[in-house]
Amino acid sequence: ESQNHVQINANIGIIHSLHENSSDYYELAFNLCLNGFDCHLIDLRGHGSSSGREQGGPFEIQEDITLLLEQMSLDNRPCFLLGHGDVSCLVYTLLINNHHLPIAGLALISPILKSKHKKNISKFFQGILENLLH
Repeated sequence: ESQNHVQINANIGIIHSLHENSSDYYELAFNLCLNGFDCHLIDLRGHGSSSGREQGGPFEIQEDITLLLEQMSLDNRPCFLLGHGDVSCLVYTLLINNHHLPIAGLALISPILKSKHKKNISKFFQGILENLLH
């Protein structure tokens, strides 16, 4: 009998959009684990298995992401984040404003972030970005 052991080289935190929960990423996380990543999935407040009944606002979501990064960094392996959808702009502004956070890389998937013109961003996200970047 041979056992296949995968050497874990890095941590990756997966952060779902506001219209999802962590279970939407189980298959991705499983495949990443098979390829040397220790995956950390969280349910944002008010989603999936979270204990919160109401969704958190932008600052609460950023607090949760900060705690995730701090937990992932405890084993001294490189930490990466994958953010999806509307939460990507919160991940992005969190990292811009907090250079001390232990992150080695970032992948954000969002149509909001690829917009080249401010007028294409919804007023909601425009307001979040303006408040968080100042």
